[in-house]
Amino acid sequence: MPSESPVDLYDSSYAAYSARVYQEVRQETYGLDLGQTGWMTAEEFHSFFGLLDLSASSRVLEIGCGAGGCAVYLPQTLGAEVIGIDVNESGIRNAQELARSSDVASRVTFKCIDAGEQLAFDDGSFDAVFSNDAMCHIPHRLQTLQEWHRVLRPGGCFSPTP
Repeated sequence: MPSESPVDLYDSSYAAYSARVYQEVRQETYGLDLGQTGWMTAEEFHSFFGLLDLSASSRVLEIGCGAGGCAVYLPQTLGAEVIGIDVNESGIRNAQELARSSDVASRVTFKCIDAGEQLAFDDGSFDAVFSNDAMCHIPHRLQTLQEWHRVLRPGGCFSPTP
């Protein structure tokens, strides 16, 4: 039986991220194009700001940031500092380019990190941890959530969505 290599569907999505046709589809589907690869609209994402008690001085970790649209949107609209992590290198490259072209590169950092592993951040590094459509891809969820809790400051907020 021939061995089959895995197909990374996110690579193909991120490879065409900036294609005009995909931008138009996202614009028509979601209203505001945040580079969504999930189902959350910008309005729905904005509703998390209050739930996470975010302000301009907040430091936020976005788990599974993908192409970076949500992470870039936060400093654009709120001024918060964001670190976005994702295991997909193509997504991180797109996210870095999006931050540069959106003039928020000083407020957003992207790192290629597996969110299911120990994170290279100090205890209590973040005011909020946000994740959208990433947890379903991560094994060992209890240990993962404990690690995410470790990097959250005491009293900080966490909001995972499936």
